[in-house]
Amino acid sequence: MRFENEFEFLSNFSKSEIILDGIIYPTVEHFFQAMKTKDPIQRAEIAAAPTSGKAKRLGRHVQLRSDWEEVKDQCMLDALRLKFAGEDLSHKLQETGDKWLEEGNDWHDNYWGVCYCIKCQDIMGKNHLGKLLMKVRKEMGHGERNKKWHIWNNSNKEYPLCWGDRALEFDTKDQALEFLHSAIETCSSDDDFWKDNIIDEDILYYDGGYINASNMVAWYHPEKYDIVLAIRQF
Repeated sequence: MRFENEFEFLSNFSKSEIILDGIIYPTVEHFFQAMKTKDPIQRAEIAAAPTSGKAKRLGRHVQLRSDWEEVKDQCMLDALRLKFAGEDLSHKLQETGDKWLEEGNDWHDNYWGVCYCIKCQDIMGKNHLGKLLMKVRKEMGHGERNKKWHIWNNSNKEYPLCWGDRALEFDTKDQALEFLHSAIETCSSDDDFWKDNIIDEDILYYDGGYINASNMVAWYHPEKYDIVLAIRQF
């Protein structure tokens, strides 16, 4: 999805005042860019930027704090918590239900979102912004009861893998992992290769591997495939 039209409120560029240390930041983007520096003058300059785009450009030239790479995700999470603390935006976020939130874009941002341009078609976007939005939504206590885990293939970012006409889904992440391990142990001619290339986190990397979920067969074709499978909850 793109954070526009009815989902524009999810964008960091959408108007949502955040106040910190007496400074009013018009949007999350203003706040986030200002947090890149500890210089109060530069922070104030970014807060006063007339647009989110201008704030972003100013953020590229600040005196960057030495710990930025370590704290930037937390700064974004703090900004989102402040943004959605108000009743109106909180309600709108909760109205997204169990929807998978992902900032689709065409400007090559595969850290905060997922770029769908031809250049990035083989890159698995990390979607940190979407994940943090879903974390904030979860903190509001919404929708945990009916969430399922699904398996997604990087070659088709829009739909999960299916069995027939139904999406493969699991009640827990461990069940999804167990299914993948089982497919590997049952069908793969190189069990050690597959096991060594599983990262037991949100993303599973099968470097050179491919799982055909329609018949539960795992194939190993290093000359043909470099597939990334992801486990997602929604």
